Amino acid sequence: MFSLIISVISIALVAAIAVATTYYMGTVAIKQQAKADASQFMMAGEQIAAAFTLSTFSGGNPNIWINSLVPEYLVELPKYKGGNLYFHDIHKNYMIAYVSKEVCLEINARSGIKIEAPDITQYTTACLMGDEFNWPLAFYKVIDAKL
Repeated sequence: MFSLIISVISIALVAAIAVATTYYMGTVAIKQQAKADASQFMMAGEQIAAAFTLSTFSGGNPNIWINSLVPEYLVELPKYKGGNLYFHDIHKNYMIAYVSKEVCLEINARSGIKIEAPDITQYTTACLMGDEFNWPLAFYKVIDAKL
């Protein structure tokens, strides 16, 4: 009888450890995925910004279309999670992508931003979120000149 009680307690402890491990690993995986997605967005922006800079230093027009950077300055246009990056309608020197809230928070943390709706013109990389946005919108400044 004593060994049966010990066996039941052991099974319960193993089950509790399994549940705790699954919960902890799930939380860690979500945080790491947000960091990886933020890095992917920022790397895509850096590649496009570098291509525009190279084009300008090579005597090119600083107001060229992004598609004209391929194949001379970029092998292909960088993507974020399989989708294209686009120029913002108002802030025309910023590439944008819709991101998750976790990715938005990570992007802002890397830029030292602590508010939901920063003035993006003060940062190279920023993300806007709030009630007026269906999805958080990430910005990356790829051209220094105002268009």
